[in-house]
Amino acid sequence: MNFTFAASVPSALSSANITIFNAKTGEFVTGSTGNAGSNGGLVFNTATAFDAEETYRVKFTAFPAGPIALNPGAFDFDASNYQYSLTVSPAAVPGNGIIASVNQFNTGLSPVSNGTGTDSVNIVGSFTPTDSFKTSNVLNPLDTLLVDQYRLDLSGALDTGENLDLTANGANLRLFNATTGELITSGLNAIQITNANFGNLDLDDGFVLQVIDSTANQNDANNIPTIKSYDLGIDGEGLNIALREFTDSRQPSLADPEFGGPLTLNSDNAQLLYVAYYGRPADPSGLDFWEDAIAAQNFSYTPNSGDVLTGAALDFYNNFTTDFGTSTEANSIFANFTTLGVVEEIYQQTFNRTADTAGRNFWTEQINSGSVSASTAAIEIALGATGTDRVTLNNKIASADLVTTGLGSNSSFLDNYTTEAGRGFLEPIGGSVASQAQVNVFLAGLA
Repeated sequence: MNFTFAASVPSALSSANITIFNAKTGEFVTGSTGNAGSNGGLVFNTATAFDAEETYRVKFTAFPAGPIALNPGAFDFDASNYQYSLTVSPAAVPGNGIIASVNQFNTGLSPVSNGTGTDSVNIVGSFTPTDSFKTSNVLNPLDTLLVDQYRLDLSGALDTGENLDLTANGANLRLFNATTGELITSGLNAIQITNANFGNLDLDDGFVLQVIDSTANQNDANNIPTIKSYDLGIDGEGLNIALREFTDSRQPSLADPEFGGPLTLNSDNAQLLYVAYYGRPADPSGLDFWEDAIAAQNFSYTPNSGDVLTGAALDFYNNFTTDFGTSTEANSIFANFTTLGVVEEIYQQTFNRTADTAGRNFWTEQINSGSVSASTAAIEIALGATGTDRVTLNNKIASADLVTTGLGSNSSFLDNYTTEAGRGFLEPIGGSVASQAQVNVFLAGLA
């Protein structure tokens, strides 16, 4: 089935391009050529038939009609001049069961490339051919450039005479207001916010930092796509800096029918705490306690939607993760593990798999350095779940809810319920939620 994409292009924009990728593989499918758009609008008829079983990501790139001031002092960007509409037709194909829906992507945050510190943060990033973030080269719109995106949060004040400097060798940088989408400034290799202009930034809004490959991805002599690395530095004397990379696996802002929406820790999902760290269904009284405590604080935390905890919310989070991590039960589960073993156990009981190399190395280092506790790591790993990991975890949580409800129905069940029994029940749960019959058999074994 072919589709037509139509986009309005306001007068502030001279042209626009449509690029379409397979959402799962990142493979380029089709796109408009050259400066296909013109002042006023763009209509793109796809020549490629789409597979009804696949999901596609549409990248809409627009180019300004004239220069935009991108110096660090340009804080008067008017987003209303750059608003556009994008429609796809036909939306439904009678008789074929094909329904096209267009949802704008939001992005989940990954802790793997975290960087936090006072005065400066430096990390090593890399552009890889499988990156899901891509943009078009202004000079050649079908020349795809890879993009890494970071959530940047700042607090405090710059020391007198100091500037905020962002650097990345061999890459283009773009800094946006994370709340309004305003483009604040951009530059090649480096951008600087002077001390005088820093006061114009709204730190509460947070920032999105794009690091864009300055050249199209190339293959090496063996025709293997190259992986290019860069050193990313954030320097601002006097500032507290938190930098987190957005995940490559992005979900629509509406719940993805295959994987579900980002995981949230709130009073409705306190079961996640027990599944992620203890690997078992909660006992009814424990679950009630934490649901009430979280509700009393009006606490809600969705890191994959960009949430950053501060103030009282952060204090509360640290307190209850400490309670979980220092309990007798936690000690009985993890006392004989090395830090590496703890991380591996968390991944296994949460996702039914071994830890990926990047995640294993990152969390082992974070725990060993004292930056986070094992219980905090477990909760962050769980809340960062995407794709099939999220499916597995959601199925474990739903299965745990069934067991917790059942435990409350008969005192003999609860009297004989142990950590080992609960962990044994949840361990094989993954591809689907436990049936009520499975739950009943488990409970009967406790009687």
